[in-house]
Amino acid sequence: MSIIVSDKQENLIKVSMRYVSKGHNGVVIFNDEGEEREWIESHAVAIANKKLEYNIDEIPKSLMKSPSEKIEELNTFWKRMDWGTQNKILKESRVPDSDDIDYMIYQFSLMKYLMTDWDFMDKKGNKVPLDERIFEKMDYKVASHLISRYEKELNSEDELANFV
Repeated sequence: MSIIVSDKQENLIKVSMRYVSKGHNGVVIFNDEGEEREWIESHAVAIANKKLEYNIDEIPKSLMKSPSEKIEELNTFWKRMDWGTQNKILKESRVPDSDDIDYMIYQFSLMKYLMTDWDFMDKKGNKVPLDERIFEKMDYKVASHLISRYEKELNSEDELANFV
């Protein structure tokens, strides 16, 4: 890991998230493969039981999709924080007339300055561009999860660097 942070695409940190959309009710985010496996198994049983309520030719399309087919993956790409960006984020996050940091503004600024790309598509299959409006509209659980994963990814890289 260099002491000068590069803006090159190949130096971005990939942060992935596996989830299931619940429509207007938000998302279920999986923290690990075990959680995902548990969700698939429990929903497979629930779907099988629900199908029993219908004649074979009347089963709704929503019950024809297996739980594993409902799982989606979001890949995001983040810059490593450099000194200048950190100063900008902290300056934006500072509570006026105080040394305190507004944590919500800090998190928003992390995403705004460091998350540079993602592979999220709209219903028509078009890539949704990243901008402040998208960050403002992002589900809070999703934003928090991505920031947490980014921070873990940074820490794991730092720890590995000590052994190489």
